[in-house]
Amino acid sequence: MILPFGQILSAFLSLLDLKEMVFRGRSASNSIKVTEDRYSSDLKSEDDCLSPVNSYTNPVIAHNAPDPGVTRLADGSGWAAVTTSNHASWSGDTMAFPIYYSPDLVNWKVRSWVFNKSNWPAWIKDRLWAPELHYVNGQYLVFFTGGGQDGKLASGVAIATTDDPFGPYKDMGAALTESPHSLGGAIDPHYFKDPFTGKDYLLWKEDKPLSLQPSLIYIRELRPSGTAFRVTRWERSETGDHQLSISDQGQSAAEE
Repeated sequence: MILPFGQILSAFLSLLDLKEMVFRGRSASNSIKVTEDRYSSDLKSEDDCLSPVNSYTNPVIAHNAPDPGVTRLADGSGWAAVTTSNHASWSGDTMAFPIYYSPDLVNWKVRSWVFNKSNWPAWIKDRLWAPELHYVNGQYLVFFTGGGQDGKLASGVAIATTDDPFGPYKDMGAALTESPHSLGGAIDPHYFKDPFTGKDYLLWKEDKPLSLQPSLIYIRELRPSGTAFRVTRWERSETGDHQLSISDQGQSAAEE
């Protein structure tokens, strides 16, 4: 069986382009004109903004807000973004992963936080990085990276306890992905739903702290809940030669 890795990679790169467009743009000093045609009344696609704006100036969030993960809300009321919390730690500031709301992808306000003192994950010490908020089969999930009590980075998932994208959230109690044999750990999780099969996947990277070492990119199929993996399947892509290896119930394949 050969997974359509090109399609997965294309979707991943498109997400990165969206993040760059929304939060960084060409320059912090550039004021970019938005044409009125972009918001004409006959446009009905999900890309149409709910509250049109004529222009915007980057950065659209002027304070520290790295690694933004942006998603359109399921009810169509706007967009939500969640960002890294470099400062957060169990022994210090426990407010981690602010969740912003915007009606137009330009004006953003903090609505809530994924973690605080009352729901801080027991397995995490610090370094809460690279969160992404996704609507997975009827449930809002936040995939994220955290520094474990053992000092290594791992990736986890938190689930909204209601249908509200702004929480409250509950951590699943343990890391979803780990990399015990690497010096750095497993980081930068990204959720992807295959539009052709409807299957759910998680991509992540095995961190290599030395610049001359290639990092490994992994992809693995999730259960429909998005909070656990299917146990009969694993995939791995190695950067550089763009090969994908798959094992599924004894069968394997590779694509260049």
